[in-house]
Amino acid sequence: MLLTHEDARALLDVEEVRSLFVWHALEESEHKAVAFDVYQTVSGRHWVRVGVMNLTTLGFLLGIAAAGLLSLVEDPVARRHPGAALRSIWHLRHSPWIAPGVVRRIRDYNRRDFHPDDYDNRELTADWCERLFGPGGSLQDRVWSAGAA
Repeated sequence: MLLTHEDARALLDVEEVRSLFVWHALEESEHKAVAFDVYQTVSGRHWVRVGVMNLTTLGFLLGIAAAGLLSLVEDPVARRHPGAALRSIWHLRHSPWIAPGVVRRIRDYNRRDFHPDDYDNRELTADWCERLFGPGGSLQDRVWSAGAA
């Protein structure tokens, strides 16, 4: 989502935080199939892979919901203006993090014939490598090179 949706990146309004998350998303995208391939070689049990993914997804959603509710409970402004808090929660349905594309990819992961390379992201990762680390890239000045030592 960070690499493909500007609105997702815009939610991270601190430049250093956004840069870190975009770099991490790029780095994960570059080796997205490694752990999957190792698992398939070592075990390959479909029900375990799918079960762990579904439990992780559920746990993540419940954790985010609990943290959000706790934040609202602890926020004196939200307590004084519950309508504003409810409107804010209602607007979450437009969040890029729960967009149909995210749900579709999680559902695809559950397919028996799924492989991370089903989603070809080579062009996307090449573009972001250039944007971040190429000449004039936004993180180029932060890259350590052996020639500089």
